[in-house]
Parts: sequence; C-alpha cells; structure tokens
Amino acid sequence: MKLSKFTPVGLVSFSAFLDSVRETGTGAVSEHLLTDPAFSTVIADVDVPDQQFDSRLEAAEFLDRLFTTAKLSDAERDAGLWAWLAARYFTVLCRTTKGQLRPGRARPLDSRGDELPALLPASARGSVFHSSCAPGRSRARVRCYADR
Repeated sequence: MKLSKFTPVGLVSFSAFLDSVRETGTGAVSEHLLTDPAFSTVIADVDVPDQQFDSRLEAAEFLDRLFTTAKLSDAERDAGLWAWLAARYFTVLCRTTKGQLRPGRARPLDSRGDELPALLPASARGSVFHSSCAPGRSRARVRCYADR
C-alpha cells in the first residue's frame, strides 16, 4: 500500500468508523477506505508495510524513515496524512479493554484542517503518531519516544 492521506470525504468516513467502533467495541478498517480515490490520495510512491512496533522509539524511527524516503516537507500539520496513518495502523494503535476496541476521541479540525486528530487514547497522545515525528523533528526528539 502506498503512502496516502485521507480526502475530506475519507476523514469523515474514518470518523464515522471510529464512532461505530466506540459504540460496538469491534471493527476493522477496510482496505477500500485506505485505497479508494474517493477516500484517499496517494502522496508518495513509497510502500507503507504492515508493521508492529515494539516501542515508541521504534515507531518514531519508522516514521522518520518513511517521511524521509517520501521526501515530505509538510507532514507535520497534515490531518489527512496522520488520520490515514492512524487508520493504516489501527490495530496496532487502538487500545483494548476486555477484548473490546476503545479508540480515543478525535479533536475537531479547524477551518484550515490544521488540527491533528487525537486518535490515540489520552494516555498515549503525543507519543507515537504525533507531529514531532515529522521530518527534521523526530531525530531531535527521539529521546521522547524511548520507553523507560
């Protein structure tokens, strides 16, 4: 799957998916949502593989390599990109309680779409998929992601 970002329709659809998961405790992101041009746009000819992360540091290093390879310079505030990444790695990121999926609440986007969706639980916000993982910043802040 190529690195993409959600279109406005994709953001709305992913938000509806999250609402459904919050109600039912179950769900899986469909590949259709991640790849259909109505919902997402490819932004770089870079593969985004299935991936598990053993630590926050590993996730930050992965994102740094991904963004460097893709030559992204404006990823930091791209809500469509961060939401797409959260959807791509939903099963890795979403917390569970007693076998039920429990995604965090998303912050609303402002009129420019500049606010990043807070798709992680409150306890994890600012750790794995956060703007400080953007190119040029993740290396300087890599110590923030080291699990202690």
